[in-house]
Amino acid sequence: MAGIGDAIDWGKKLLQISGRIDKNAERIDSSSEHIKALNRRVNQLVGYVKELKHQLDLERQKNVSLQEKHQLEIKQYQTELNAYKSDLDLRLESLKLKCSNVI
Repeated sequence: MAGIGDAIDWGKKLLQISGRIDKNAERIDSSSEHIKALNRRVNQLVGYVKELKHQLDLERQKNVSLQEKHQLEIKQYQTELNAYKSDLDLRLESLKLKCSNVI
């Protein structure tokens, strides 16, 4: 009889252990789903950061292009100003010569 009683006790213990295993498996499944959801969110954020970086790179390139354009315009204006200055210097010299001849 002791063998049957022991077998029944062991059966109860095995059922308890099985129940604990089932609960732990549910927790693991729940944690796994939570981890998967977090991973999806992290991947979304990584994609968002990559897109922002791409936009920033485009803006930087645009700013560099504008800066280069403005530098070219400044050089053109300087060239024009130098040409006007040379012309004015020649006119001034011509006027000085005319004035010196009058005196």
